[in-house]
Amino acid sequence: MERTSRMDKRFIVTSILICILYLVLRLSFPETIEFGYDQPRLATRVIEFINNGNILETQKFAEKAPWGNISWGPALFYFYSPFLILTRNPLMISYLVSIFNIVSVLGVIYLTTKHISKKAGLFAGLILATQPWWVIFSRMIYQPTPVISLVIISMLLFFAVIKKPNSPFYSLYILLLAVLVEIYAHTISFAIISVLLLVVYLKRKIFNRFLFLGFILSLSLILPFFVNFAKEDYLPANSQNVEENFKIGRDDPISRFNDIIPGYLKTFAGGNMEYQLGYSYSEFNKKIPIKYFEILISILTIIVLLYNLVKIFSSEELRFERITFLLWSISPLLFLILMPFPNVPPIPRYFLISFPALSILYGLFFSETYRFSKAVLILLLIPIFWIYFMYSYSNFIKNYDFPNGHLSMYSDTQYLFLFNALKEANSDSLIKGHGEIIISNDESFPKEYSLDYTTRYTLRYMFNNKLFKKDINAGYYLIDYSLDKSDLRFDKIGRFGPYSLYEFKDL
Repeated sequence: MERTSRMDKRFIVTSILICILYLVLRLSFPETIEFGYDQPRLATRVIEFINNGNILETQKFAEKAPWGNISWGPALFYFYSPFLILTRNPLMISYLVSIFNIVSVLGVIYLTTKHISKKAGLFAGLILATQPWWVIFSRMIYQPTPVISLVIISMLLFFAVIKKPNSPFYSLYILLLAVLVEIYAHTISFAIISVLLLVVYLKRKIFNRFLFLGFILSLSLILPFFVNFAKEDYLPANSQNVEENFKIGRDDPISRFNDIIPGYLKTFAGGNMEYQLGYSYSEFNKKIPIKYFEILISILTIIVLLYNLVKIFSSEELRFERITFLLWSISPLLFLILMPFPNVPPIPRYFLISFPALSILYGLFFSETYRFSKAVLILLLIPIFWIYFMYSYSNFIKNYDFPNGHLSMYSDTQYLFLFNALKEANSDSLIKGHGEIIISNDESFPKEYSLDYTTRYTLRYMFNNKLFKKDINAGYYLIDYSLDKSDLRFDKIGRFGPYSLYEFKDL
């Protein structure tokens, strides 16, 4: 009894330490928190919804993707509204979202412990807490940000429904699947697999009043879409032509397979960072040879997947759980390879929904092989490397000179650099005795508030600038990605990450 009590205490203490590690990784290095285009665009629309929206008209605040399809649904507004009601500060919102996403780690530990073992639960939690792409995305104001936590809650509800289908958990589960698809369309493959698993495992028990109630509740999310669809054409006539401009060139499932599978393995390994680091990737790779670790962890992931696949056929123990987690782990592959959408590269955020199941499969592999050999402890090098990698990545971004401005078309710029540039512009304007400050992101419009999403959001909500020009002595400033300008109209004030701050002269 005393030994069991000691083990329980160790389990609780270790779980707390994993959560602390999770928070340290997320709340450190604010310089690397991105808030560059999609993030302020989403935040702006949520604020508009908070100020002017109603439930039935939620969908009208959703942005469209470049080829005309729907980027997100009402559920995304419902999720982010509480955070933006509390604060408009992007850093504070990022910290609050990070704290919410600790649900992902606690959920994985609980789920794995309940259905497999404590050892597996702790290792799965450690893997998920330190996974580099989850560190990056878990604190963004972005569509994929809440997905892992919501996926894990849906996993918990799935097992509750399997155990007791005639319960309110069933209704909540159906509603949550609808929420996931509305927040991030790529989760549809996870939802389809989950529903098919329910059909297989519940058989005749699948139909009951709680399933019906779940569908009724889901209508509260779907109804605003139909209301708005009736008022606006979501698929303009030229959408096909626009779509062609965004095509990447993988036209069939086979060619997609050859690109998507390596991307899937590399992303979970903490690789695929060329999407995040862009033109600075080779420079960073010289300092931290991440390619070798990508390969090693990718090989380990293949071993873990094959191990659990073999165990399905060789042992009845945890067969149901292995099948379920394996199918969930490959769900994004089915979406990316088989869906007839415009072809896409293996962008890391597309694979996020596989992380919880992969972490659990790693925990299962670790706990079972540990019985026979302590050599499996070498797997602990994975989270150790990831922690070191994120520390190195964060320092690199913090100190990088951004010679070509914005790093990559697949990542966004870091918020704190822009905030500091605007702060310096205000300070410089005050020293020079200007009555107000006019900022532009376009040198062709020096006397106007010609702004991108990020600068407009930051001026309005962080500097309380009403973006209205008065006829008084004003300081005119430009913020863009250029290093230096030879034009005599510009006086360079400073460089802030990828941004340069200039004062317009002699206007």
